Amino acid sequence: MVRLRLEELLEQRGITAYRLAVDTGIGHTALWKLRHGKQPSIKLDYIERLCRVLDCTPNELIQFDSRTEDKRREKAKPRPEGSNPEAIDKLPLTRGTSRRSHRLIGR
Repeated sequence: MVRLRLEELLEQRGITAYRLAVDTGIGHTALWKLRHGKQPSIKLDYIERLCRVLDCTPNELIQFDSRTEDKRREKAKPRPEGSNPEAIDKLPLTRGTSRRSHRLIGR
């Protein structure tokens, strides 16, 4: 999993999250999501702004953590029975239903 090392860089540089928000022009909520890994994507412009204020390179800001990816896979829930597209053809048809309606409603 790719993550931003914002917490570590802020601590190393002695900068508060509020100061970072003011200096970068990135909203406090957006920065909170980035700091806590709740934001699935980031704009290149944000990376540039963060690197300028934190005086770092994108390599120092962004980290790839393969252990986190492994943990995510372990936590992944198995699909419920019937969610497999091949299993749809095995479902019994009831009056007024078709294979197409099973696909549409996810049964």
